[in-house]
Amino acid sequence: MTTKNCATICLSQFVVIMIFLAGLNTPAWSWSDDPTVNTAISSGIGTNHFLPQITDDGSGGAIITWFDGRNGNYDIFSQRVDADGAVQWAANGVVICNAANTQWYPEIVSDGSGGAIIIWRDHRSGASSDIFAQKINANGAVQWTPNGVSLTSGLYTNEPQMTADGSGGAIITWNDYRDGNSNIYAQRVNSAGVAQWTANGIVISAAANTQDYPQIIADGSGGAIIAWFDGRDGNSNIYAQRVNTSGIIQWTANGVAIVSDFYNGGSRVPQLVTDGSGGAIFVWDHWASGNGWNIYMQRAEGSAGALQWGTSGVTITDILTSDQEYPYIASDGAGGTYITWEDSRNYVSSNWDIYAQRINATGTPQWTANGIVISDATNSQRKPQIVADGGSAVFTWGDSRSGNADIYLQRVDINGISQWATNGVAVSTAANTQNGFQNVADGSGGVVSVWQDDRGANADIYAQRVYVNGDLIPTFYDELAVDFGGIGKGLYHYDGSWTKLTSWDAEENLGTLNGDPAVEFVGKGLWTYDGSAWTKLTAWDVDNSGLGGWASGLAVDFGGIGKGLYNYDGSWTKLTGWDPEQNLAGWSGDLAAEFVGKGLWTWDGSAWTKLTAWDVDSGGLASWSDGLAVDFGGIGKGLYNYDGAAWTKLTSWNAESLTGWPEGLAADFEGEGLWTYDGASWTKLSNWDADGVAGVAGGLMVDFGTIGKGLHFYDGATWTKLTGWNADDMTDCDLN
Repeated sequence: MTTKNCATICLSQFVVIMIFLAGLNTPAWSWSDDPTVNTAISSGIGTNHFLPQITDDGSGGAIITWFDGRNGNYDIFSQRVDADGAVQWAANGVVICNAANTQWYPEIVSDGSGGAIIIWRDHRSGASSDIFAQKINANGAVQWTPNGVSLTSGLYTNEPQMTADGSGGAIITWNDYRDGNSNIYAQRVNSAGVAQWTANGIVISAAANTQDYPQIIADGSGGAIIAWFDGRDGNSNIYAQRVNTSGIIQWTANGVAIVSDFYNGGSRVPQLVTDGSGGAIFVWDHWASGNGWNIYMQRAEGSAGALQWGTSGVTITDILTSDQEYPYIASDGAGGTYITWEDSRNYVSSNWDIYAQRINATGTPQWTANGIVISDATNSQRKPQIVADGGSAVFTWGDSRSGNADIYLQRVDINGISQWATNGVAVSTAANTQNGFQNVADGSGGVVSVWQDDRGANADIYAQRVYVNGDLIPTFYDELAVDFGGIGKGLYHYDGSWTKLTSWDAEENLGTLNGDPAVEFVGKGLWTYDGSAWTKLTAWDVDNSGLGGWASGLAVDFGGIGKGLYNYDGSWTKLTGWDPEQNLAGWSGDLAAEFVGKGLWTWDGSAWTKLTAWDVDSGGLASWSDGLAVDFGGIGKGLYNYDGAAWTKLTSWNAESLTGWPEGLAADFEGEGLWTYDGASWTKLSNWDADGVAGVAGGLMVDFGTIGKGLHFYDGATWTKLTGWNADDMTDCDLN
């Protein structure tokens, strides 16, 4: 349905209309859009904060932990920040542990219920460095023994790492010196805070010499896979072991060699991710004389740890004249991985850059050999990390392009195409140094970042969310609704329930929204919303309420004074090369349909050209999206695809009753159902009968008719009614 049709219904019937839109700010968030501001998690308390860690809260926000010296000794604290950037718990965090002496180096994982499990190294006994753990719920209340439960006692532990066990508990690994050498151990703690395996942990590896720096991931079956740096033969090796949920070793005693005496050089601390089949994919950097540092990978299957990519793994970089170091890895969700590293191939005056590669499940690089550039901005970019979410990956790194240590991000799709600004978007460019950053996916294609920040007199903790489009504040898609009349006049935001934005009252019938502007048809004028207030654009006045719609800065005046097509770039300019006296009804992207003048036209920025390959002889063209056009009446009823040169009828679908669709969805209003188009054929969605459907937008379906009145969400398989919104009075839905 075109914008004009929606506007007409709005004005004539004064009914509740929902419009889904893109690009409109709302004042519901606490995040700042200024990268020099950010959100303070704990600050201004006269002490330094150190090494924040982060996990998701399951609702688009995050739970953060760190240690600081506010009590004289180092203690552990935590804070939750919600999806909108508002801190949820006590100012400057709740106490996780303030026992005697030092508690430091916390790690955190989600408990799967909106809370988190936190572990740390603990010196309360004075003579040892043990591991303690605590669980905190979504409201900031600790769940286990005050100051934590002991997972080791009387040991000197190092480098504890943790993964969730999938049952509300966690599996922890570390190295300690109980046998004289540094060896690897593990323990599982259940959701009630009770250790499940042997006291002081089970042996993961007690081979000769040193085993150090363990890393851990969940195996998907309640157990874990652990990898570590290993010196059992005097070389720098990497070994791994799998342990099940009961604490039973699954692979060879003391571990499987992932890399052993590789090229007679040295391998550093590994990173690993699940392969989705019970095994793991490993990455490491390796130095060899004359070859510098380069990146390698290996995959081990789950049952016995058998190597899948040859005895030496696969080579990710082989640039012998420079160094590629400190790789970081994340799953691509398809059995492969994303990898990133810091790279000196463009080394000038100690400059380093960020590169990346994607590997498929068979170990084959998918992007340019030796990786694609993520950022090669001025000065150095160092210590990259990755968060993968929904088939794409977000890369974070420390960046000194300004002369200070700042934080930047870039989103890259599965094909290696950067989605945000070249060389990344700034997360924090505050004064002095921002470092020690960690990230977690927000569940919507973006991330929440946290870091140690030196902008003030002491090192504090700050955070920032970066949305899927690279913005620091939300650009809403399918989350804003406009109520034009009847009950509850106003502008609404939907985040699981509907909230009225009280700073704007649409009593005068807001007609359509797209980008930041909004058209008020009765109040006559075009308005823009800056996040806090609405301002009338005085350079444009629709004297006869004739403005029918706009897209990409264009506005059409259908009647009254000043008929024409206008572009808005701060002021309005009439496009004199096109006169819609014959009633231009709507357009999408570069296409415009003229119903009375019969034809489909394209606008190239300076002039309109009629697409002669298509003539709507009976004025029947009603809607199109993404290159598709529907002819509802007259000659040539059907669904057509436009490839830029010619129109082709899609013979597998007859659109006698089709009224509109976006993004592959089609609604049949004559009781025939809801259909999806995959590019070749149409398939009826048999679990939904659209007897009363009036429109579809971005996965949301509004049913205006007799059965199932309401707003429904389609996730690709089933429709769910959003019970927080009743559409009894709805009459239409704008697909734009």
